Parts: sequence; C-alpha cells; structure tokens
Amino acid sequence: MIIFDSNIWIAYLNKSDSTHRKAVKLFQEINVKDILITEYLLLEITTVLKQIQGYKFAHKFIQQITDTNISFLESKNFYAETILLFQSLEENKLSFVDVSLIHLSKKYKIKTFDKELQKILE
Repeated sequence: MIIFDSNIWIAYLNKSDSTHRKAVKLFQEINVKDILITEYLLLEITTVLKQIQGYKFAHKFIQQITDTNISFLESKNFYAETILLFQSLEENKLSFVDVSLIHLSKKYKIKTFDKELQKILE
C-alpha cells in the first residue's frame, strides 16, 4: 500500500500546478487498489481544493474518492499514536498531517513532493 501526501493529490487535480505532470506520472505508475488515504489527508486536500478550485470541485473530489477502490485507513490507535509523536517532536515545523505520515511510514510507503518531509521519511 502507498500513501500520497496531499501535495501530490492537489498537484494531480490542479492542472495549473507546477508539479501536475509529475503527479500524473505517479498516479499512472500505481494501481488505484494500492492507494491508501487517511481522514487527515482527505480533510487537507478538500480544504485546499475548495480554496483554489471552489466548492463544486472539492465536492467532486470527495465523490470520486468514495466511488473508487481507494482504501481508507482504519486504525483504532492512529489518532492517539499520531498525537504522541506530534508532542514528542516539540519545536518541529511539521503539520499534524505530516507527522501522521511520518507515523505511517513505519508501515506504508509514503510519497510526497515536500522536500523537508521527504528527508525525514528517508
């Protein structure tokens, strides 16, 4: 299973994004059944899409996600474990969503266009 950071989803869906072609290539290389998304990512992606493309576009994205074979992460302890990791990092500039991806990187492959996050994931 692979998790795409929100920046990849946004670039994929926003044709004017400078990394759009790179994101399209990533999605073409992966079987949709192998993609996992979290509630945090869905919230972040939808919020940004609404800001840059409008409500209808964000709504369409949610509908497409729920209509495809993309899996949602369902973990009883995910929230609590992410909070503990977030608190342990103290003065870090990472978002809560980024910290959740760091936590998930122990079990899943994470792809991001964020160079700082990528360094931590490596």
